[in-house]
Amino acid sequence: MEPQAIEAEQALLGAMMLDAVVCERVLRFTRPEHFYRPAHSEIFRAIRDVMTGGSRADVVTVTNTLRREEKLKGVGGASYVIELLERVPVADHGMHYARVVAEQFELREIQRAGTDPELTADPKRFYATVDKIRQDGYMPEEGKVMSEHIVDAMTEMETVRTSGIEISTGFPRLDQKIGGLRRGQLFTIGGRPSTGKTAFCCNIALAVAKQGKKVVFICLEQNPRQLVKRMIAIQQGINAHHFLTGALSDDEWTRAAEFGSLGLDDRLFLPAMERADTNLIERELARRRPDVMIVDQLQLLKHGAGQNEPMEIAKTVRELKLLGVHYDCAMILCSQIRLIREHETAALPRPHIWQLYGSGGIEQFSQVVGLMYWPWHDGNPDKPDSLQYLYVDKNSDGPVAALEMSFNSRLLRFTEIEEGA
Repeated sequence: MEPQAIEAEQALLGAMMLDAVVCERVLRFTRPEHFYRPAHSEIFRAIRDVMTGGSRADVVTVTNTLRREEKLKGVGGASYVIELLERVPVADHGMHYARVVAEQFELREIQRAGTDPELTADPKRFYATVDKIRQDGYMPEEGKVMSEHIVDAMTEMETVRTSGIEISTGFPRLDQKIGGLRRGQLFTIGGRPSTGKTAFCCNIALAVAKQGKKVVFICLEQNPRQLVKRMIAIQQGINAHHFLTGALSDDEWTRAAEFGSLGLDDRLFLPAMERADTNLIERELARRRPDVMIVDQLQLLKHGAGQNEPMEIAKTVRELKLLGVHYDCAMILCSQIRLIREHETAALPRPHIWQLYGSGGIEQFSQVVGLMYWPWHDGNPDKPDSLQYLYVDKNSDGPVAALEMSFNSRLLRFTEIEEGA
């Protein structure tokens, strides 16, 4: 079945006939081809023709227009046009219904493009077609007056005040600093190789999925099987090294098998990708509509072919940020520290934003940048092997911070260390 939202189409047409202001807003962006049902496209054209002629679109004027054009019977008759008014939950939400309709149109067109052998044989042409589809189906967050934005902001603040943070990272102290994982915002996690970035993201992905939220985790360093083993170790408390050697005890094997009982099929998705770019990432966003998207890592993403590599990387980071805004999800991006000389490592033992691969784009477009530092990994014998630091060096809406964590390298599990502990 092709992507469609019949109820949203009905609610949209009904709202346009009930509220002239909503109708004017919708007409700026919606087109007849956005509708899945041909009858709905014809009714929309009739509404548009009535408004263009200077009259108000209501049941009477729209029905008369359809009758005059001999299309009334084909759309279901006057009774169906009247029925559309009864399908409107809230007329003021017309722009929301329009956005849903446009999104389904976009998905249909991308799906059709993906089954066209001529397009799929030419990646450059295919991606150009997808970009054109995105532009044709784009529905901006416009049409709201200031008072409506104030109501939205107050509603969001009231939800946090009464129910707490919507999407938790699984780490309470980190949540208190950054406000949890917020929709439309980019959280970049950086650090040197082998300092636990992927394991940290696995901890977050499990925490989010166990909250009933949907997570897509695109890892370009490891395949889904490897990620699942890490998550089993974290969740079930099993030595991850035993998966490599086969030294699982009977008890560990039983606990590993119990991981499947968490029921994560509809909440945690691990697409297998050897190479990805922002177009492929958007496909997953459009398909899954997650609450959180994790991309590990920036270095392995395919960037543009321009001569200025930093600018192409910044463009990629910007596109990821905008995808999070468009699909209303929190974006998490991992990035490694660039190779630095040994004497520089001694002078700057812990990482800084400017050392990150793609630091220009990351600092510009990320709301939060967290840098991981494992002293023991850098050969510091004065620190226990379990001590990890997460330096929140950028926090657009709150304070910077240095959070101490305990990292169990056998179980790949992170836990926060209370201040003063």
